[in-house]
Amino acid sequence: MSRSTTSNSKASSPGNGGMAGLARVFVTYGFRAAPFWMIATLALSLGTALASVFYPVGIKVMVDAFLAHDRGGVALGAGLVAGLYALQWILSNNGATAGTTLADHVNLYLSARIAALVNRVAGINHLEHPEYLTELDLLDENRGLLAQGPRQTIIVLSVVIRIAGVVILLGIIWWPLALLPVVTGLPVASERLSARIRQRSDEKVAEERRLANDLFDIAASAAPAKELRVFGLGPELMRRHHEAGLRVVSATTRAAVTGGAVAAVGWLLFAAGFGFAVVAVALRAAHGQSSPGQVVLAVTLVQRAQFQVAQAANAVGQLLTMARTASRLFWIEDFAARSTSDSLGRPVPGSLAEGIRFEHVSFSYPGTTGEVLTDISLHLPAGSAVALVGLNGAGKTTLVKLLTRMYDPTAGRILVDGIDLAELDLDSWRDRTAGAFQDYLRPELVRRRSSGSATSTDCMTMAR
Repeated sequence: MSRSTTSNSKASSPGNGGMAGLARVFVTYGFRAAPFWMIATLALSLGTALASVFYPVGIKVMVDAFLAHDRGGVALGAGLVAGLYALQWILSNNGATAGTTLADHVNLYLSARIAALVNRVAGINHLEHPEYLTELDLLDENRGLLAQGPRQTIIVLSVVIRIAGVVILLGIIWWPLALLPVVTGLPVASERLSARIRQRSDEKVAEERRLANDLFDIAASAAPAKELRVFGLGPELMRRHHEAGLRVVSATTRAAVTGGAVAAVGWLLFAAGFGFAVVAVALRAAHGQSSPGQVVLAVTLVQRAQFQVAQAANAVGQLLTMARTASRLFWIEDFAARSTSDSLGRPVPGSLAEGIRFEHVSFSYPGTTGEVLTDISLHLPAGSAVALVGLNGAGKTTLVKLLTRMYDPTAGRILVDGIDLAELDLDSWRDRTAGAFQDYLRPELVRRRSSGSATSTDCMTMAR
């Protein structure tokens, strides 16, 4: 990884792909992952929406024809209701199956894409950077939700069609009724704010959640089981896991309660508008300004409008959550793009003439303050064989990592025949190198006495 890439990785917030990026994830990915299922889900969902909106028209025809003693009209209305309702039921069930299959294909596509983006980065610094790991963990945790993006976009489109159909039919009955769906913006806005509150809470406790998971893995894994029992560390692990879990649960509970209260306000305001519409329709019927069939249709549509609002609010909330997860994908894409562009450089010499030279090289691993290497200067002559000998953790493998540009020095430079290694084409350089890495042992816990001299157990631990 180049120096510029390392600095760029410390962005303060996730990337944002804009509307074009969201359209790519929520629409294009569906066609790339499973074009047949994308088209099938779209067609079935739109057909369901149209049948759902217009089958109540058959109720109006049937009621008016019944009061007029028109047997043909009654039969026509009944046929419309039965036919459109059956069609809606058939299309809805098949659409659900198609949508689930589509989401499964998109999930596999996203899994492969995320893995490719992580491995596209030239070095491994990002795999030890807390911010990158947080973004990657949250993206992977919500990958299944993001995979629902294409299907959810189709659902939103079908909800828009249903609301538009309800508006048109209500306007035909009495134009002020067409304004009722405007009130739907209130619960939608409240659901949006509620989702944002919960998302911010998830971001704040991401590190605590990861700590709790790591502590559980240590306590439940075979590798550290012997040390835990010998040193009696089980209760300490349980205590730390319990405290981290309580912090996560406390934060998420507060966010859930606050978000629920905000959403409830929006729904109460919508309920007031709904009640007004019902009263207005009843008064018009009492004054003979509407036919009985129109009254029945209006009440049915108002009830359906409430259902459509619930669907719209839920769909918008889901899309907002998916959009936040998509922004993490954009951030990782930008990170990989910067790394890829920075890895391009000057061609590697065909053969070494002078050799490799370290000039005052120092290095610290990400997130640490101590230096593994400090002011190293050495010359590896061309054509020579050099052996590095030292204790565990002395920095032998770190030197090899720097030579293969898994990391860049935090100070100094590495020259290849007088050319800075950071300026060479990385892929070509790695084609000329090979490495066998053996990382040093990092104990998961260190046992110390609060006071007094070290015990024999402490000496054994330090010796290891």
